This record gives sequence, C-alpha cells and structure tokens, in this order.
Amino acid sequence: MLMELKRFGTQKLLQILAFLIILTSCMSINDKHGYFPLEKDIDQLIIGKTNKAQVIKIIGPAAISDGASWIYISSNVRSTAFFDPAVTDRNILFLEFSKKDILSSREIFTVEDGKFFDMHKTKEINDPRKINAFRQLFGNIGNFSAESFVNNY
Repeated sequence: MLMELKRFGTQKLLQILAFLIILTSCMSINDKHGYFPLEKDIDQLIIGKTNKAQVIKIIGPAAISDGASWIYISSNVRSTAFFDPAVTDRNILFLEFSKKDILSSREIFTVEDGKFFDMHKTKEINDPRKINAFRQLFGNIGNFSAESFVNNY
C-alpha cells in the first residue's frame, strides 16, 4: 500500500512538473527597446527656435543621427513560444534641423501609422523588392576579390 502511494505521488509530481514546463513555454515575453521622450518634453521643442544643444538638454541625445536628421525610437515586442515576434507598440520621433542647426520639422510615427520613412530623402534606397531580375543577376559582377577564391588550408 505504501509503495503504491509513493508511486502515485511520483507520477502526480511528474505530471504537474510536465504541465508547468508546457505552461511556461507558452508564456509571452515582452521586450522593450529604445527610448522615446515624454510628451511634455516633446512639446518644448519649438520649430524654428529650438537648436540642437537645446534638444539634447531637453530630451537627450538621439538614438540615430546623420547630422540634419535625428531619430528617437522605442518599441515593445511580444514573443510567444515558437511564433514570430510581433511588434505591439512602436513610437518614432523624427527631428530635422536646418543648416543653422535649428529645428525645422518634428514628426511622430507609431506602429498604427504603418509608414516607412527615409532619413536620406535625397539618396536612392535600393529596395530588393523593386530591383529587376537583370540587376539582381548581374549586380554582383565586380564585387569579388582574388582572396575570396583562395583556399586557406
């Protein structure tokens, strides 16, 4: 009788343990990335008056900058088990400055907007979905060096 009770307890313990492992593997994991300034701080940025030094003092340095354009970005990503991660929230503050380092535009994008933007509006971006078959086939000609063909044994 005691032996059957121990065996029953061990089986139950293993079942509970297996159930908990399965349950925890299906839980969502939320990752927060980046920095997005508070709305009250963004409201202090006045187009045509605020300069780069003031922006840094008010909201801090940008995550991405190329001189005339600054980007502040934050996102929340949810991962569940074996499913692809999904962006649940994304906020982007896009600031542009004039040649005199004065704020010339301020835009806020969210994940609901579904917009893509280009920091380099004057430069062409090669989107692989827009490249024709000829360019894909012959685009790598000349991109090889002799070192890539030598075996290093």
